[in-house]
Formats: sequence, structure tokens, C-alpha cells
Amino acid sequence: MAQETVEQFFGRLLTDTVFRENAGKQFHKTCLEMGFSLTKAERDLISRLDFRKFETLSAEIDGGLKRCGQESM
Repeated sequence: MAQETVEQFFGRLLTDTVFRENAGKQFHKTCLEMGFSLTKAERDLISRLDFRKFETLSAEIDGGLKRCGQESM
């Protein structure tokens, strides 16, 4: 596993609303388009997650830390 890539992926999920929405709808396509080189095992494990749960955590993060200064809800 490329731990750094996994960490970057999860960081992006938490700080980028559009990325999170796209990944929740078309996970594999979004990974390819955004250049995340995850192994098949990593993709399989991550694809089982409920991406909606990341919305709740993301709402707790200050907008100044999010992509393009997105406001927290």
C-alpha cells in the first residue's frame, strides 16, 4: 500500500466538497481522473466506505483549511 497516497486521498475527501461528491458517485473514475494511484486492494477497501460520513466530519473543519476556502456548514 502506498500510505502517502491513501492519506492524500482521505485528506482530499475531507477538504474538497466537489471531490467528495464525485468520489461518492464514481469512485474509480474519480481516482483515475485525479491521479490517485491506489492499488486494487486499496480501491476495494475504500469503495466500501460510506462517503456520506465524511460530510459530517468535513463540516467540523474550518473553511480556511478547505480547498478554495470552502465554508464549513
